[in-house]
Amino acid sequence: MSRHLPHSRCWLLLLALLAQPAVSQAELVVISSAQSNLPALSIEQVERLMLGKDFALPNGTTVQPLDLPRGAARENFYQRIAGRNSIQMTAYWSRMVFTTAARPPKEVASEQEVIDLVLQHPGRIGYVERSAVDARVKILLSLP
Repeated sequence: MSRHLPHSRCWLLLLALLAQPAVSQAELVVISSAQSNLPALSIEQVERLMLGKDFALPNGTTVQPLDLPRGAARENFYQRIAGRNSIQMTAYWSRMVFTTAARPPKEVASEQEVIDLVLQHPGRIGYVERSAVDARVKILLSLP
């Protein structure tokens, strides 16, 4: 008995594998309320804020970061800003919580909740796919 996949199944498998990067490579943006006085941020500033290394910007503005639930967008975000995958981030926060007063960003349920919460408080930031952005928020950093 042959262990080879039928020809049509090979093509389907190949197409499925090729389609995956397009989903995980959606453009992500870091946002705040359009009414906030937060300036554009560098990738280094976003990394420090999201990893609990900084709690405020150089101008003294306190920032409260928000995190999406575990999944492709979150994995993609941390790969882009910190070069870490979800396993590395879990280990990082386990170490940080144990050794410092730092706490991970508040986890929310969805991109819509990120938007709702940044609109309620000018010091909150979060990340969403660019397609979720509307005029009520401003983009602080784009991660193409």
